[in-house]
Amino acid sequence: MLTIRARTAQHEYGWLTLVSFARSVIAMRKTLLLLCCAVLFACSKQPATEREKLEKNAAQGDANAQFSLGAMYASGKGVPTDEAKAVEWFEKAAAQGNANAQFFLGAMYANGKGVAKDDAKAVEWWEKAAAQGNANAQLLLKKRKQATP
Repeated sequence: MLTIRARTAQHEYGWLTLVSFARSVIAMRKTLLLLCCAVLFACSKQPATEREKLEKNAAQGDANAQFSLGAMYASGKGVPTDEAKAVEWFEKAAAQGNANAQFFLGAMYANGKGVAKDDAKAVEWWEKAAAQGNANAQLLLKKRKQATP
C-alpha cells in the first residue's frame, strides 16, 4: 500500500479517512460477491422450468397443474404441440371436476383434436363445465341451442 506522510495532522487525518473508506468499499465488495454466490446457489436448486414444476404437481394429482399441462401441450407454449397429450391431461383434470379442463376437453372432442371427433362427448363435457359455472361453456351451449331449429 502506498503511504504518503502528510506534514500536518489535518492532512494525515484525511489520508487515514481515505484508506478507511477504501477498506470499507473492499469489504462491501466481498460481502456483495458472497451474497451473489449464495443467491446463485439457491436458484440452482429450483426446478429448471415451469413445465417441470407442473409435471411434478400434476403427477401428485393437482387438477390445476394437470389442466395447465394440457393447455401447454394444446397450444405448444413451452413444449412441442401434442394434442394427444393435451387430451390426456385435460381428461385427468376434468375427471377431478376442473371446469376449465372439461370445457377444453369438449373443444378437443368437437374439433377432433387429439381424439376422434365426437359431438356427443363434446356436449357432455360442456354441460359438466356449464353446471359448474364455466361461462364459456354456458355461452357455447346457449348458442348451439339457438342454432338448432
